[in-house]
Amino acid sequence: NSLLGVEKNIHTKPMLDELEELKKKHFNETDPEKKKKEAAKITELISEITDGHKEFDFEIYFSEVFKEKKGFDVVIGNPPYVEFKKLKSSFKDIFNKSYKSARGKYDIYVLFIELSHRLLRNLGQMIFINPTTFLKKDYGKALRDFIRHNYAILQILDFADLQIFEGVTNYTGLFFFRKDSNQCFEFGYHKFKNSNDALADISLSTSFRGDTSSNIKDVIQVPSINLKENHWDFHVESTGILLDKLRLGSNELVEKVEAIFQGIASGKDEVFYVTDTTIKEYGLENEILFPLLKGQNVKRYSLNWSGYYVIYPYDKSSVVIPESRLKSNYPSVYRYLVKQKLMLEGREYFDNSSKKWYELWNQRKYTNFMKTRIVTPEISDRNNFVITDSFFGNTKTYHILLKEHDAGTYNFFLGLLNSRLLEYFYQSITSPHAGGFYAYKTQFLERIPVRDCPPHLRTPIITLVDKILSSKKRNPAANTSNLEAQIDQMVYKLYDLTDEEIEIVAKETKGKKA
Repeated sequence: NSLLGVEKNIHTKPMLDELEELKKKHFNETDPEKKKKEAAKITELISEITDGHKEFDFEIYFSEVFKEKKGFDVVIGNPPYVEFKKLKSSFKDIFNKSYKSARGKYDIYVLFIELSHRLLRNLGQMIFINPTTFLKKDYGKALRDFIRHNYAILQILDFADLQIFEGVTNYTGLFFFRKDSNQCFEFGYHKFKNSNDALADISLSTSFRGDTSSNIKDVIQVPSINLKENHWDFHVESTGILLDKLRLGSNELVEKVEAIFQGIASGKDEVFYVTDTTIKEYGLENEILFPLLKGQNVKRYSLNWSGYYVIYPYDKSSVVIPESRLKSNYPSVYRYLVKQKLMLEGREYFDNSSKKWYELWNQRKYTNFMKTRIVTPEISDRNNFVITDSFFGNTKTYHILLKEHDAGTYNFFLGLLNSRLLEYFYQSITSPHAGGFYAYKTQFLERIPVRDCPPHLRTPIITLVDKILSSKKRNPAANTSNLEAQIDQMVYKLYDLTDEEIEIVAKETKGKKA
């Protein structure tokens, strides 16, 4: 509750002066009984200053620090990690008014980084261990901008997908910031590749000073002035140069697409996702049943459908079917949903919305699912893209609708997206997950560089993709590695890679090919 603070006014200062004197008497008192009485006086006065509020306000409890030094020398710790969706709406309203970094669906640790700035004296230092996701995620944009203008970054130690806290899945790092608006300060960034690397390389004493110690290997030196509001991607020089080369002369994928969207969110999978067994048992009407892809069903150039359908109680405009019409036109589906009504109750977010009790939480656009798309699983260890025109998808799938809808264009893009080169690019910019997995989401997908391709290179890629798709259609387990390797070489040529640059890509993606 230290994020909330307490409102202070002109009458507060005399009471703070009295509080500081009471503290001195309390700390210097040696008689236990007198010390206890002094403590009671302090508690009573703090209650008076705060008007009975229980929030922990640093400027009250440590008023002497702010009076004498204008803040702390050091703020160090492990702030709470609490997702936006778990915050009470009353807290959200206060945070939105009080913190510049309270934007989007942030995690609460973000606000503690901003709070630390208020608590520090000029040139004081903040040292936190907290998630690294704000470096790349959209919700971190406001915080990145705040850091850029108010802190000098001394050092960042990124643990990548190593799990530092037992039993907790978080991707954390150590952050060493100084309260300083100097935009020209160079800082070190280091990403650990494995646990032995992490244990051997951490040196808090040198990191605290912002030094680049000899026992911290492959530290990237980054001028703070180069940091922008957008995603902060840190790479060793050779990787950074190569990524810039891929971007140069390319368009981002977002410019080539009609939409990139996540699959539907049912709000209760066990009710809305059904198999043939349930369909036959209840005689569910096929008109509002659609085959559904889960993330695990999406493979490289092929699909491995698990036989699930989604009950989709909406018309072709994605407008919910009125209950009376659902009952009359689809009586079996209606009876099934009524029977499951108890399972659909108690969803607080539904209760607080205008949705019908039998609705999905987010149905997306029906028309988008009727179009040819490129689909990827949300979490994957490599680029696993495939084309579909007949499946819906759940939240563990992301869908790419191109502006050009012809089959040749889709096959060309499929070859690009599954290439070793764009896998290397993508995994360099996205968020890591435990076990060597990566997040495939809109905010990262839309940044993939797409080079305009002349016909003499485009046509051979389309032909090879056709061959791969034909092989996978006959046998999903077919080995198409030779055909994929040919596409890789064509893509290297398309992006003008040198032999040395191809070697960098091969080294970083080694062992990830089937």
